[in-house]
Amino acid sequence: MSLSLLKRDVEIASHKAYVSKMDIIMEEPKSIQKIRMLSPVTAYSTLDDKRTVYFSPYNHDFKRIIRDNLIKKYKAFYKKNCGNDMDFDIEIASDKCTKVISNYDGFIIEGWMGDFVLRGNQELIKLAYDAGVGGKNSQGFGCFKLI
Repeated sequence: MSLSLLKRDVEIASHKAYVSKMDIIMEEPKSIQKIRMLSPVTAYSTLDDKRTVYFSPYNHDFKRIIRDNLIKKYKAFYKKNCGNDMDFDIEIASDKCTKVISNYDGFIIEGWMGDFVLRGNQELIKLAYDAGVGGKNSQGFGCFKLI
């Protein structure tokens, strides 16, 4: 798709469009960064009997699961462990946090839309910005914009 955008005419889902202008915005997140979810953030755990339990941002396990997921992404991407100074935290920034239930390929996925604040190591926050925050990023979950 990215090469398609270099052409003047593009087709997305059988709809033709004309690209008149394209801008690339390079934003760098801060160590304390307010974000707005563009797709739901999801935090979950799979139990021994293969059931999936989803956690809301109001549950104390939500922060731990989001952080642990980001640490795994860091290890996979950089091929090294995080240092002791790699702190990270996520919290709700407003009371407008909304639960979203999605059906992805026959599986029910619970996620949350709204504004959050990320705090911690800037490198981890940048990785969350680039790769997505929370789980199911390859299915489109966890995308956000800086606000």
